[in-house]
Parts: sequence; structure tokens; C-alpha cells
Amino acid sequence: LDELYKLIYSFAIVGCITLISGTIYVSLWTYVGEAQTLRIRKAFVKSALNQDMGWFDTHCAGGDPQELSSLASNSILRIEMSLKRSIPDTLANLLASVGSLMVAFGLDFPLALFMLVTLPVIGICVGVLSCFMRKYSGKALTEFSSAGSFASEILTGIKTIASLRAEGWASERYAGHVERAQRYSVLTIFCGKLASGLM
Repeated sequence: LDELYKLIYSFAIVGCITLISGTIYVSLWTYVGEAQTLRIRKAFVKSALNQDMGWFDTHCAGGDPQELSSLASNSILRIEMSLKRSIPDTLANLLASVGSLMVAFGLDFPLALFMLVTLPVIGICVGVLSCFMRKYSGKALTEFSSAGSFASEILTGIKTIASLRAEGWASERYAGHVERAQRYSVLTIFCGKLASGLM
């Protein structure tokens, strides 16, 4: 019975240490993500305000400066999410896999060797899935940017749209952009979770 109580107390201590260290870990990465995106936003606004009007005509898709701000906002949001979640998750998964490999070597040497043999196959699969994630993520970002710029363009000329009775056309076109963006986002998340499952 004393052995059982020792085991229970050991698990409780490990659980408390994990809770505290995990909270600190996530809080620090969240702070880093927020601080970095704030610096990037300030730099973007400063550089955008230093440009002359002709620059926006040549560097914005279709000459629409609102599309540039929409694209920048989406890109900054992706950087923020990467710093807040992707990098910490990658580090945590890497540490967990190294720890698991060390435990496997200690407990069962042949199983550890099997894990080392299958590791390159898993790495190749994760690499292929990462390529798909990048492809779908870029397409989703483009569609979201197009939807945002189209919506701002429509809202700017809402009187013209209403006089032409083109509200249905505008909403269908906007919905098409959003649906494609949602589809690509779902595919990106699916590939990411599949890669996480393989690791």
C-alpha cells in the first residue's frame, strides 16, 4: 500500500510540474507571437505610409490598395499563428519523440531499432504532406485576399451595385471566393493533422 501511495504522489508531482511548465511554455510563445506581429504591423504601416501613390498602382493587384492591406493582414495573422502554435508544437513533438526513443532504447532495444528504421519513411510522408499544406495554404490565402478586396470594392460602390440590381451577383461571387478559401483551409488543416498523426 505504501508503494501505491508513493506512485500516486509521484504522478501528482509530475502532473503539477507539467502543468506549471506547460503554462509557462505556452504563455511565453504566445507573448513572442504577439510582440513579433506587433513589430511587423508597425513596420508595414510605416513602410506603406512612406510610399508614393504611384507605387500602389504598380505593386497592388489590379491597382487596389485595399487588397494589399488584406493580404498583409492575412499574412501577419499566419505568422502570428505560426509563432503561437506551430513552432511550440514542433518543438514539443521533437522533444517527445526524442524522449520516447530514449525510453524505447532503455526498455526494448529491438523495438527502438524498428522505430529508427521507420523514421525516414515517416519523415518522407510528413515532407510530402508539408508540400501539400504549403500549396493549399497559399491558395486559401489568395482566395481570402480576393474575397476581402472584392468585398471592400463592392462596399465602396454599393450605390452602383444597388442601382444595377447586382446584389445577387456580388454575393454569389463573394461566396465563391469564401467557399474555395474554406475548402483549401480544410485541406491544409487535414494535411497538418495527418502529418501530426504520423509523427
